Amino acid sequence: MKNVLLLLFILIGAPCFAQNNEALIAFDSIDSNIGANINIIKADEHKIELTGDGEIIKHINWAVNNRNLKIRSDSKTINYEEVILNVYTPSLNVLSVSDGGKTIMDGSFNRLNNFEVTASGDAIVDLSRVEFKTLIANSKLGGQIIYNDPAAPF
Repeated sequence: MKNVLLLLFILIGAPCFAQNNEALIAFDSIDSNIGANINIIKADEHKIELTGDGEIIKHINWAVNNRNLKIRSDSKTINYEEVILNVYTPSLNVLSVSDGGKTIMDGSFNRLNNFEVTASGDAIVDLSRVEFKTLIANSKLGGQIIYNDPAAPF
């Protein structure tokens, strides 16, 4: 009986874990302002995958318009730090992240010709695994962009 009560307590008290994934139409830019952790993964397809508390991820919306994937929330009061978004795409030219969270770009994106990134509102963008021919980086309001400068001395 104690084991049953303990199991019931754990199940009721544990957050509802959910995973959602969806194939998307083609995009080559991402714009997110929800503050979640985002992994950008090179793949042959365009897809988004969300993992986290189901009561939280149900507030995340996305749409592709004019080849731009916009990731938004219908609530500004929710903390999305525990949510993980995996975004799959064969290529990317523009990345704009704001309102916190950390975005990591897969090292398979190699030798990008022209890439533009903006980080603001305490967002962190880690591009340290990627090589660029041309990188335009804009950070403001506490945003950080981490990248390797091939011209820097060792």
